[in-house]
Amino acid sequence: MAVTPAPRENRFEFQGALVGLLALLLVFVPVIPRGETPIAEEIPPTEGMHTPSSEPAPAPDLDGPEAPSAALSGLVRLPGGAPASGARVRVFGSALLGFLEVGADDEGRFAFPALPPGFYELHAFRGAHVAHAARGIQVKAGESTEITLDLVPGVSIRGRVVSARTGEGLRGAEVRVSGELLDVAARVVETTADGTFVIDGLTPGEKILRVHKEGFVHDGPLQVMPGGDELLIRLGTEARLRIEVVDPRGRPVTDAEAQLLVEGSIDRAATPIPAPRDRLLVVPGPVPPIPAAAGAVPDARKSILASASSDERGLVEMDGLAAATVRVRLSADGRPTVIGEPIELRPGQTREARMTLPYGGRLSVRVFDSVGVRAEDADLAVHLEGDPIGAYARTDENGEAEFSGLLGALTVRASRGATPPVVQRVSVGEGEHHTLTLTLTEARDALFGRVVDARGFGIAGATLELTTLSKRSPFEAARRSEPDGTFRFEDLPAPPYRVVVRHPAYAESEPIRVDARGEPLNVTLDPGGAIVFELRDRRTLGPVPAEVTLVRGDRHIVRRAWPDGRVEIDHVPLGRWTLRVDDPRYVPFEQPVELARDGARPPRVDLGRIDLFQGATVSGELVDSLGEPIYGARIVAGDGAHAEVKTDEGGRFTVTRLAPGRLRVAALLDSGERVESAIFSLREGEVREGLRLVARSRGEAVDVAPASPSARVGIAATVVDRDGGVVVDWVAPGSKAQKKGLRPGDRVLAVDGASVLIAAQVRPLLRASAGERRTLRIARGARTLELVIEPEPFTPP
Repeated sequence: MAVTPAPRENRFEFQGALVGLLALLLVFVPVIPRGETPIAEEIPPTEGMHTPSSEPAPAPDLDGPEAPSAALSGLVRLPGGAPASGARVRVFGSALLGFLEVGADDEGRFAFPALPPGFYELHAFRGAHVAHAARGIQVKAGESTEITLDLVPGVSIRGRVVSARTGEGLRGAEVRVSGELLDVAARVVETTADGTFVIDGLTPGEKILRVHKEGFVHDGPLQVMPGGDELLIRLGTEARLRIEVVDPRGRPVTDAEAQLLVEGSIDRAATPIPAPRDRLLVVPGPVPPIPAAAGAVPDARKSILASASSDERGLVEMDGLAAATVRVRLSADGRPTVIGEPIELRPGQTREARMTLPYGGRLSVRVFDSVGVRAEDADLAVHLEGDPIGAYARTDENGEAEFSGLLGALTVRASRGATPPVVQRVSVGEGEHHTLTLTLTEARDALFGRVVDARGFGIAGATLELTTLSKRSPFEAARRSEPDGTFRFEDLPAPPYRVVVRHPAYAESEPIRVDARGEPLNVTLDPGGAIVFELRDRRTLGPVPAEVTLVRGDRHIVRRAWPDGRVEIDHVPLGRWTLRVDDPRYVPFEQPVELARDGARPPRVDLGRIDLFQGATVSGELVDSLGEPIYGARIVAGDGAHAEVKTDEGGRFTVTRLAPGRLRVAALLDSGERVESAIFSLREGEVREGLRLVARSRGEAVDVAPASPSARVGIAATVVDRDGGVVVDWVAPGSKAQKKGLRPGDRVLAVDGASVLIAAQVRPLLRASAGERRTLRIARGARTLELVIEPEPFTPP
């Protein structure tokens, strides 16, 4: 989609700007190596001590004709207040490519006598003691700035990074820790062979942790507290997407931008908060909740998961993707925007798609004001149905603008200044040229009235929110009532309107529909009623400060109980409500509540004590007949949304907040197969682990099994995960695979051209029908071989 006209000298070239920005970053941002650079023998670094280069930055060149001079000095103290002689002090800043380092003298003093003016931050350490970073220090030319740094005992973060699917440790994962999201001196270490890592010499307090490993997905940053138990970080296997972009003649389209739109939004709350007993920081697999696409029209509420551009072959390649259900938004200069059908990204799999960017049409827009004069500098927005981004332009001195590369049903919106916007729909076909004329209206009419109580007295300070109900003229405004309760909205577009009135001493009004102006709108507010109760743990009788919600239709009133468990909700509109109590430790509670007036005083409903049951937890795994985990199956363990989850890529599931009693857990696979557990009893607050559900299939299309229950048809070999790769574990003696040269110990790199990372990817690919062939690319020592092998019936060991 493109927008014209615009003077060429005023055009903004994003690609050039990006290259320029990268060039600036290369010049001004120090390069951070992949490993922890030693600082000094037996001296642990702080989180602000990662060296951006192998050596400290050279001293600033102050010999030039305009070399400014500024000083930064101070004192480093031990925890008891004594001078920290010998402490090392480092300074990072906007005028330095790296850092400068000095040692404190016998009195604990340090000095940087000649610094360029700018903003700096200081870090200090001595032995196992470190200082909190002093940030945002402004040093001015010709001035001296004094800073005191207090050392505290250092703490550490210890953990292990493992594969979410196999549980094996991941060697070489990059672990980066910093004191805040943007930190010029972040610490970086790599995990050892078993996936463990230790970062010592950190200041106390919350830290930001990021973990990266090629071929895996991490959804950081994570907030962790040093000094606790060892952390267990599970990384999910990456999903990959390959898109071939062509024009209607099948020719590749270069420089097309592909954006992955996640339906709805990614729920970050699904990732558990790090806790010593939880030990789980990253949960890969399905991104819950991702609503399924309904119909052919995509949901416009989307977040962008990733983006990339097509190369000279028209290929878009995206790696390192999290599992999600996405739509591809495809656009290119001068071509229409296309939004594809939903694609499910699954861990360890490569999805391929072919998308066509059609030729579009043109749309000329002319905008006039209310008296027929061409409207210069009117803002225009054009949106394709379901596209959250759209195209924008501003009219020229003739009140005109032109859009090219449009196709389909479009919404065009025009506005200027305080005048109400005008919206009109138009459909543009391939090769068509449409001209659309829009006229802005001057909104001179007003809506006025008064807010009163039941006695007819005016209510001051009420907030009135007005929204138009017309899609052609969307408009919002808010006003406060005067001391006598009167209000007035001016410069409004044509009705109908929706008005809601709020006041802290009264119940919120029901939405009021206004279909005409000219008559005063009088609104009577009622104080409403009150609902009071207390929340208790049924077993311990202790207070529960849970979140409570009153629900009626689309209206929600949300409150939280006091620390002593008491809840009082005032100014609730009269009528019937549903009370819901929500706490992650307890079984969800729901009860109807009726507020009705009985006399002159506002009603007050006392529900007494509400006892909450501690929720039980059931966890386990779902595997197929071969013992392989099944990803993305739906687990149902009772009634309510809280009792439904999906399995992660390790086949694991955990269902919480279950009511005590008899329970059956069921797994629903994509194939329609239903796997059920035996009925068992749950006690209040019980944690039931180790439930294992075994399916007959993987929920995906598989070949018909041979007559022997243990026999298969495919490549007569088995594979396992070993040493970070997929290794052939067994080859059937005398089989076609053995005759073609396949040996135990061979490392499988790809099957039929598709790269593989884990054994669970390879096993389904090795299954094949008679007559099919599989091409295996393997590594044997320093050699890489390709073997073409025919399938056959065989019985694994």
